[in-house]
Amino acid sequence: MMNSFRNVEGAGGVLLKEGEILVVHEISTNKGYGKVEGMLSVPMGSRVPGENWFETAQREFLEETGYLVKPAIPYLFYFVIPDALIQIFWVVLANDNEAAAQTREGLDPQWMKLDQFLLHEFVRYPSKEATLQIVQLIKDVAEDLKGRKRREFLGRYLGSCFE
Repeated sequence: MMNSFRNVEGAGGVLLKEGEILVVHEISTNKGYGKVEGMLSVPMGSRVPGENWFETAQREFLEETGYLVKPAIPYLFYFVIPDALIQIFWVVLANDNEAAAQTREGLDPQWMKLDQFLLHEFVRYPSKEATLQIVQLIKDVAEDLKGRKRREFLGRYLGSCFE
């Protein structure tokens, strides 16, 4: 008997600023989405028919954090759960507006030191894994920059904790 996998498409976003990451702290459990009270996550969700990847990432980010963001660096990430192949289009996001609007109930967005998030034990899969890959992507992009431009680019996203 052949196992069949569902193919799930979604998008998520990682907003990094000076060594901090905007995460969602779950304040209620929703097992249908793999969320448990107290868990940390980066905003992500399923793509709605007619939406492109960027629109999905922006919508999910707005719904879960209240921040209106714009895509900066795209990154495609695949992962497998027991019955599905998940394709998440991750986007390193830029945000020029510090004010956050209202979020959905059950979510508590908060800024956290990036290294603390990566060491935290209760993080929704694949938030940590994708964030690590995005940190590496940012470092790789910075390799082509020199001197002050390199320091400014790394500082903008990663602060001093990953130089």
